[in-house]
Amino acid sequence: MAVGVACYAIGHSGLAASTVLLVALVVGVGAGMVIRIQRAVSDLRRQSHSARQTAGQAEKHYIEVLRRIIKVVESRDRYWGGHSRNVGRLSGMIARQLGLSDSRCEQMVLAGELHDIGRLAVPESIILNHSRLGVEDFRCVQAHSAVSHEVLKPLEMLAGILPAIRSHHEKPNGTGYPDALKGDDIPLGAHILAVADAYDAMTHDRPHRQAMSPVMALRELRRCAPAGFAPDCVEALVAALSIPGLEDVHNVAPACELCPA
Repeated sequence: MAVGVACYAIGHSGLAASTVLLVALVVGVGAGMVIRIQRAVSDLRRQSHSARQTAGQAEKHYIEVLRRIIKVVESRDRYWGGHSRNVGRLSGMIARQLGLSDSRCEQMVLAGELHDIGRLAVPESIILNHSRLGVEDFRCVQAHSAVSHEVLKPLEMLAGILPAIRSHHEKPNGTGYPDALKGDDIPLGAHILAVADAYDAMTHDRPHRQAMSPVMALRELRRCAPAGFAPDCVEALVAALSIPGLEDVHNVAPACELCPA
């Protein structure tokens, strides 16, 4: 093309042939450089896309490994077996009832499944201790949500749910942990996890108490809102479960240690 431009210019511009040829040469070299740069950029984009795909696949594999580790950890204690899976399922139900996007609902399922990975840092002697915990042991257990956050932080695909995992034990009235957040400072995802986590815990046997019925657990969640749980998330769970007898769920229930008085 550059040669054609040069020939046309020689015939019509009145410029010296040497000048026109020089211009054509510069144009040709410039065009060649642009083409090479474009090709290099395209190659880099393909390589970057491939690298992102590889990293994404590696992260998915790592997450699956974490799921299996959690399953093994929970299997050590009959009181907690399947808890994380249940919290993931319930979190997805609440998120869908709240009208969140499909992708966000999927993220909340994953957040529920991984929210307790930090329990790996809790000594087995504490996890398997079926009596009431002392102050120091309870502080050790409280650290698990912050540990979960740190364990999962390197995974880019989990960035959107890390705040929820860290803050799922925060309370709207500021009495939760690890950061004593309150009100609007607590992410919606953390409110969802908190309700799902508490409901599953209350409806399963624990060393110091028997399981509540679903209706009694929902009554307790309602009793504890808004101080301990976000009311919209509690109502979303009530609506999602559609359990017979929930029309009477407003009745006051006895206090539960999982909820602030």
